Amino acid sequence: MRTILLVTSLHKDPSLYYTREVSLILARAGCTILAGEACRPLECRYLKIIDLNDREQYASADFVVVLGGDGTIIKAARRAAYLGVPVLSINLGRIGYLAELECDQIHMIPEILDGKCTLGERMMLDAQVMRDGKAISKIFTALNDIVVSNGTVSRLVEFEMTCDDCFVSGYRADGVIASTPTGSTAYSMSAGGAIVDPKLECICITPVCPHALGARPLIFDAASVIELTNISELNDSIYMTVDGRENIRLALGDTVRILKSPLTTKFMKVKHDTFYSVLHTKISE
Repeated sequence: MRTILLVTSLHKDPSLYYTREVSLILARAGCTILAGEACRPLECRYLKIIDLNDREQYASADFVVVLGGDGTIIKAARRAAYLGVPVLSINLGRIGYLAELECDQIHMIPEILDGKCTLGERMMLDAQVMRDGKAISKIFTALNDIVVSNGTVSRLVEFEMTCDDCFVSGYRADGVIASTPTGSTAYSMSAGGAIVDPKLECICITPVCPHALGARPLIFDAASVIELTNISELNDSIYMTVDGRENIRLALGDTVRILKSPLTTKFMKVKHDTFYSVLHTKISE
């Protein structure tokens, strides 16, 4: 009997209509369903309510089904990545670059249960804040991006960037985005960064509204170690933000150290479309 962990966004599916449809498909297939408190109204006899904040709960699942927008998908995917659990993503949001299925394609789930799917691995990034050469934060892991920017006050941030201890550039900008290829179609794309096929492995650096004619997005080899050092003497509200959720305040002289993570996110794929066809469809919308 398979065990499936079900994650849903009540904001995107307040009546649990689509979540119920998915749970019925899984129940008919004889799957045990693990889900958070939000799914208690489903009252399915195969349903077991768990604490989704307990990352170890993901270890008992054969795969995770996530219903929501990219934010919900990213949150669940990061937790699953720590335990190597694959993710099937279903789009209930507006764009849903990360989603494999749209809400009207839920009927394809039995194909996945029958093994008619492939796994695509996505590179992730690790970031840590350094001060005087010593780590002062935990290691943060991102599927999309790591952003260094100002806080609530609209001021330029000033940074120096190195790659493998070699000076690359100084930036005066609203911020700097370090993204994975997966994240290249998110904030980085909106800021004018390159769109990168997620099958590639690289680190994309994109300045946000740079105050310089020569500041351009850069793409580095995935084996590189990128360091962004805060030299903003007139701005004391600078933060590092990870996947738009976790953040940590940076002091003058602090360095954000960014490199490829040993973790990867495994997305389940059942359709035969390509990254470029999906990109064209999503952008056209």
